[in-house]
Amino acid sequence: MRVKYDNEEIGQTNKRGEILVPGLISYYENRLSVEPVDLPLDYNILETRRCVSVPYQGGGLVEFGVTRLQTFEGRFSWMEDGKKVPAEYAGLQIEVEGRTIEAIVGKDGEFYLENIPSGRFPARLFKGDKGCNFELVIPKSDETTVDLGDVYIEGE
Repeated sequence: MRVKYDNEEIGQTNKRGEILVPGLISYYENRLSVEPVDLPLDYNILETRRCVSVPYQGGGLVEFGVTRLQTFEGRFSWMEDGKKVPAEYAGLQIEVEGRTIEAIVGKDGEFYLENIPSGRFPARLFKGDKGCNFELVIPKSDETTVDLGDVYIEGE
């Protein structure tokens, strides 16, 4: 990625995404930025500009929060009146590593999720007075988009 110091290009990061920026002014907000268009399409960046203040004869580490984007999609269905039907517009909650991810299932039961690690996670699908607890399985994959296919939820 191209890196700029006070809007002037000063170089490019190496293979590990690192660059040494000499000449920062001590105790001053030095403005650093990166060019997001240099990232591959399957990567996401949280911030493109940061200010860093370094001590006299010191340095600092600035991270821009670049992460690989991985998406998961598929279709949820469940039983309604004795028939298997898409879980259209149902709420979805997934417990992932101590945090709750919430989403709404779309038309025809379609869902879209981003950046969930591989593993088995407790989840809940609900709509009105109906709710089903289940385990969502996210496979390990190097693909940018992973199709989880048709996910049938049995339960309450």
